[in-house]
Amino acid sequence: MAVICAFFCRLAELPFAFDIRDRYPKVLYDLNYISKGGLLSKVLNEIENWIYTNAQYASTVTQGLLDDLRKDFPQQEKKFMLVRNGFDESLF
Repeated sequence: MAVICAFFCRLAELPFAFDIRDRYPKVLYDLNYISKGGLLSKVLNEIENWIYTNAQYASTVTQGLLDDLRKDFPQQEKKFMLVRNGFDESLF
C-alpha cells in the first residue's frame, strides 16, 4: 500500500514521508522467502531505492534501523530520522 501511495504522490508531484518499520526485501531474505540474487530481489531493491530517493524524508523508530538505513543509502542519509513513538527497543 505504501508503494502505491508513494507512486501516486510522485505522479501528482506531492511530497511524501515514508515511515519504515521493517526493511523489505531484507526481511524476506532473512526468512528465506526469496534469494538475494534473483529477479524479484532486484525489482524489490529498485523499488526500495526509488522510494527513499523520492521521499522528502523517511522516519523509523529504532536507532539500529536508522543506522542500517544510513549505511545502506549514504546518498540519502540526511533524509532518514529517528522518531520514537513508544516502541521500547530494549524489549526486542
